[in-house]
Amino acid sequence: MTLVRLRIVEGKLTGTIEKLFLLPHEGNYPIYIECQDDLKNQPVVGMRIMEGFRENDGEWNDGSILDPGNGMTYSAKFWLKNENTLIIRGYLGPFFRTQEWKRKD
Repeated sequence: MTLVRLRIVEGKLTGTIEKLFLLPHEGNYPIYIECQDDLKNQPVVGMRIMEGFRENDGEWNDGSILDPGNGMTYSAKFWLKNENTLIIRGYLGPFFRTQEWKRKD
C-alpha cells in the first residue's frame, strides 16, 4: 500500500509518494530502477508520480501518472466517487486501467 499526498499548485494537481507500507522482505527504502530518465536510482518516497492535472466539470484530466512498479507513464484522468474515494483511470492508447484510491483516515 502507498500513501500519496495530493496538492494543487498553480491550478494543477500533483501527487507525491509520501509513505510506502512494505512487507519485511521488500526492504525499507526502495529506489526506483524501472526507467532510464532522471528518476532512475532515486528514492521512491518523495517521488512525484502525478502531475499536470486540471479540473474540468468535476474531473481532473490532461495530466500524467507514473507507475513506479513498471516505469511507464500514462495519460490519466480522475474524479471523486464520494468524499473518501478517488477513481483514477490511466490510458495507454485505446486501453485503460481503473483504480480506486481511498482517503487515509
